[in-house]
Amino acid sequence: MKQITLLFTALIISTIVNAQCEAPELVDWSAVNDSTFNITFESSVTGNYQLDLNLDYAEEVGINEILTINGSAVAGTNTMTVSVSQSLLTPWTTLGAIYFTAYLSVECKAGIYSDSTKFYLSAHSLVGESGFNCDSLYQPFEPLPDGSGAVYEIGFTVPDNGDVVESLSAFIDLGHTFNGDLSMYLTHPNGTQVSLLEIGQAFLGSSWGFSVIFTDEADEGIPDVNNNGPGPRGIFLPNEPLSVLIGEPMAGEWTLTIVDNLNLDDGMVFGICLTLNGVPCIASVEGKAFYDFNGNGVQNDPEPGFSYAFIENSISGDQFFAGADGDFWNCSEEGNGTLEVLNVLEYYEAADVDISLIDGDQLEDVLIPITASEIISDVAVDLISLQPNRPGFEANYLAQISNVGTICEDDISVEIIFPDYVEIVSSPNPDLIISENSASIEVDQACPFGPFEFNLTILLDDTVSLGTMLEATISANVSADDPNELNNTFTSVTEVVGSYDPNDKQVSATTIGDEFLEDGSPLKYTIRFQNTGTFYAERVVIADTIDSDLDINSLQIISTSHNMELSREGNVLYFEFDQIFLPDSATDFDGSIGHLRYEIDPLPTFSEGETIENTAYIYFDFNEPVVTNTVVTEFGNPLSVSNESAFETRLFPNPTDQNITISWEQDVEVDRIEIFDLSGRLLQGNNINNLSQTTLDVSDLASGIYLLKVNSSGLISTSMFMKK
Repeated sequence: MKQITLLFTALIISTIVNAQCEAPELVDWSAVNDSTFNITFESSVTGNYQLDLNLDYAEEVGINEILTINGSAVAGTNTMTVSVSQSLLTPWTTLGAIYFTAYLSVECKAGIYSDSTKFYLSAHSLVGESGFNCDSLYQPFEPLPDGSGAVYEIGFTVPDNGDVVESLSAFIDLGHTFNGDLSMYLTHPNGTQVSLLEIGQAFLGSSWGFSVIFTDEADEGIPDVNNNGPGPRGIFLPNEPLSVLIGEPMAGEWTLTIVDNLNLDDGMVFGICLTLNGVPCIASVEGKAFYDFNGNGVQNDPEPGFSYAFIENSISGDQFFAGADGDFWNCSEEGNGTLEVLNVLEYYEAADVDISLIDGDQLEDVLIPITASEIISDVAVDLISLQPNRPGFEANYLAQISNVGTICEDDISVEIIFPDYVEIVSSPNPDLIISENSASIEVDQACPFGPFEFNLTILLDDTVSLGTMLEATISANVSADDPNELNNTFTSVTEVVGSYDPNDKQVSATTIGDEFLEDGSPLKYTIRFQNTGTFYAERVVIADTIDSDLDINSLQIISTSHNMELSREGNVLYFEFDQIFLPDSATDFDGSIGHLRYEIDPLPTFSEGETIENTAYIYFDFNEPVVTNTVVTEFGNPLSVSNESAFETRLFPNPTDQNITISWEQDVEVDRIEIFDLSGRLLQGNNINNLSQTTLDVSDLASGIYLLKVNSSGLISTSMFMKK
């Protein structure tokens, strides 16, 4: 087993110009108690020393004192004992939670001091504790950005020696005036992210100081701490297990992220240590998949790599993706076998590449050439909506003209047509000819794997109804015969949307009674989420607090739109969609949507007059949570449809795209009709006066399913209809 400790040497800060002797070298320090420290250092001269202790990480709350301590040093090893007074501190914290930035210098000759050696001290820090193991501590001395969702990141680069992760731990040493604001994450070079600490995971409140080793070997998670006192200190379990990274390559750029989720409080990152224990692969294979246009088996300029080639190693059975440039690396078993590309494009082929590996082999520069199986040109077009289409607003589109064949195609005429209620207002491409709702351009040449693309901005008329499906068509006219005319034309269909919140929660029953409980029926909850930001979401986490009247042990996952991990802290469920790369709604409206559906039983003690309430908190990366509507289920014994006070309604046409007619029994006096979406939001309310039917205009509603409630003297008939 190899241990690689990813650390950085202590910072040396020059404070005196033209120093005439070396700065002292810090050997070690330890905390005797909250206010006393032993410091050992090496001096190159005999003379005085000066130690400045600075509380510089919390200036906004008044801690900005500097304590200067002087003494005598000899050439060689020196140990000094430093005592710090509580009078330096604000009255609402304790000395044991404070981190000091220390500057140590020695007097070279009368009045001239050396450069300063910079380090930090804290009775709260594990660094000063006997047995702490970290060969070379990275000391960034960098402030944490303050603010809602402010992000601080540190990168660690691991050289490529072929090892894979066997175990790992992360040490974080920081001062902050309100630890309850913080979240922390560790990200592997392949993008896999592990949550070390989530806001709300434990009650940390306004505690000061944070010195924690996160490891799966710990016995417990971070405990709750008291306000206005020392924060967490010790060895604790991370919020999510680090074991998901075991077996992954160690090489590459690791990232530690600290997020300050709320405003007002300050902090400073003092020490970080990421320790990786690695073991070598039995054998490994590294190489490149590329398009071999000239068929010589060697990648020549300008032959591109095969982006994200899906490769199978027959020795180990591993299937893996190459990178964006076609580069790949695979940790393998020993033996004889082949590498096979599984996702070769039409008009191309790739022969299996033979490999032979023995224990310790690191096979490099393996080339997988992708060659043309036909000499052909195939032009394809695409039109991508990059932003939501909203009445009265501009939106950006991206037009692409590509050649998925094997040879270049010349002289391509491209036309784009939008509906009459759309005006094309601009494009950065000066060759694009714009005429109201249409545009055209002449493309001289389109070659394989070199798409011609341009942006254009449109403006929707402010009278366009919500829910309208905006159809925009791009077409290419090529001079030569094209083997696939279907991809010469593409129609982009996107919904015209307004300012509504697509992140919501639904429940299957808003009222339940004795019969529901006796049958053992579950409540079914659906959480819908959509990335309405301006960039993809790499990670989506849904925090869902289960009501005390629900049996958390009966939880069953029914459906999820994406791969998901589930964890639990008390009665809070965390649904984690890691590496989801959820597109933003402007780039890919349909792809930006996800959902989660689960069922759970009410407890048999749920009784008359009680309610079950549920709200979800949806976190997109490091942003503040999107809070859904609160769904409520109340205990009652609702009237059945066979009860004498119930009545029937008929809806037609259903589905509808314009109007819907509602009729009911002639002796029923209806006073109001309401339309709700599935989250329970009231969209329309219509008063009715002694009619037997009425027609409602629903043309402004977006496509989807809606609830229609017909009210008659306190009785309610509920139906559903679909808006096309």
